[in-house]
Amino acid sequence: MKKNYLYTFTETTSTALEDDSADHIIYSGSVHGGKKNNRDLLNLFQFNKLKPKGGQYLIHNGYMVDSFDPSKLQEGDMTEVLYDYSIRKVWDLQVSELRTYKSTLDKKTKYLIHPPKQSDDNMINYRDDIDIFVYKKDPKTKQVKGLYYHRNMEDSVRMVTHRDYGLPVPYVMDYIQALDPHYDLNDFYIRIFVRQNGPIKPLVTDVNKLRSLYVLPDDKIINAMVQVNSTLKEWTADHLERSAYTAVMRSYREELTPALILDATGYTEAAKLLANPNVLITKDANGNYFKLPDGLHKEVTVFEYN
Repeated sequence: MKKNYLYTFTETTSTALEDDSADHIIYSGSVHGGKKNNRDLLNLFQFNKLKPKGGQYLIHNGYMVDSFDPSKLQEGDMTEVLYDYSIRKVWDLQVSELRTYKSTLDKKTKYLIHPPKQSDDNMINYRDDIDIFVYKKDPKTKQVKGLYYHRNMEDSVRMVTHRDYGLPVPYVMDYIQALDPHYDLNDFYIRIFVRQNGPIKPLVTDVNKLRSLYVLPDDKIINAMVQVNSTLKEWTADHLERSAYTAVMRSYREELTPALILDATGYTEAAKLLANPNVLITKDANGNYFKLPDGLHKEVTVFEYN
C-alpha cells in the first residue's frame, strides 16, 4: 500500500516585518493517510531553501534533521517542515569549540555563545527571538539529529550582551547525553535561529561600552569575555550577564526604575539623553525649529550657530 502523509497548512501575517508576505508558514505531515505523497514534503523542503528570506526546520519524529528519505519512512512516522519568514540568521557552533565562564548570577558554569559578527552587530537579538537546537552530526554520514533546547527555566538562556548568550553546561550536556550516551563533543553542535520579531531594537550606549567591545574581532571579543589576555572586568561574561543593562532587557515595564536605567546607561549617556546641549535644527517650510531636551526646560540659554 502506498504510504501518504497527513498534510496541513496554516498561515499568519505580521505587520512588524518589512514585507507583506506571511512570516509563519507551517507544513506538517505524518505517514498514515492523507492527501499528498511523501516526496512532496521533501520537495517542499528543498523549495524553501531557495527562498531569499526566512528559514525552516525539518522535524522527523521529534528530532531536528537536515534531510530525510521518503522511501524509508515507516507507518506512524511524523515529519514536519516548518518555514518561518521572520528568521533572518542561522548559526551553527561546535560545542567542543565553545568557551565557558563561571556565572555569579546563576551559580553555574556556562557556555558562552558568541555568533560571528555581521552587519547587524548593533541590533539586539533578545533571547525571546531565538530558537536553539542541540544536535549531533554523524562524522561518517554527516547526518544531523537534534533536539529543541527548551527555555522553561529562567536561567536556560541568559543575555550576556545584546547578541551573546550564556547556556548552563549541565543543561546542554543533558541534551547531548540524550542524543548519545557515549558522546564525543566534537560531533555536537548548537544551532541558533534568530528572528526579526517586531521593530528593530538597536543597541544603546551602555555603561559597559559594548559598542567599543564590538570594534574588536570575534576572537578578541571572546577572549575579553572569558578573561584570556584581558583584565578588563567590565567586559567579562560574568559581569555583563549580571549587569544592569541585561537586567533592563529582561525586566517588565513595572520593574524598571530610574536607578536601574541610570546604572545601565551610565551618567554620561543619561546626561546626553536628558540634557544634550548640542541640538540639531529641523528644517521646515513654516520655520526651522528644534526640540529642547527635557533636562534643559527650566534654565537654558540658547545659541544658534550658522
